[in-house]
Amino acid sequence: RQDLHPQCELTSLDSAKLSAQYNMVLVQAYIVDEALQALQVDRSDLVKAISLLAYLWARWNLEDDDKFRQNEVLLTMSTLIYNTANALERSKRTMPDETLAIFQPACEYFLLLLHAVEWPKTWKLPLIGRLQTMFPKASVVTSTA
Repeated sequence: RQDLHPQCELTSLDSAKLSAQYNMVLVQAYIVDEALQALQVDRSDLVKAISLLAYLWARWNLEDDDKFRQNEVLLTMSTLIYNTANALERSKRTMPDETLAIFQPACEYFLLLLHAVEWPKTWKLPLIGRLQTMFPKASVVTSTA
């Protein structure tokens, strides 16, 4: 009869460690939620939303801790930056230079992120070029991307 019921050995779990990991996941999810909520409520909070995501990427080692969260954060940031550049390029033809200049500080921040984050060069280098074409006087990081 003992052969029919394999024996299992129970091991204790480190509840403090699991609790800390769980709390970290909750904080990270809250930051992502706040970023997206801010953007949903007010589109002018684009830089705030991207900054919250950049903070999350910079603060934790997502590559080791939570690969899904890292992908979520980087994909959301890159999509927001890319789509903003597209919208600015489309509007540039009809937008006065003074109005376009309002977006230069945000695009300088995007350039900083494009240099700092390890996105594929085949994606980010053309985007860096497009942003620098729109804002030739933009302050940019001088290191290579």
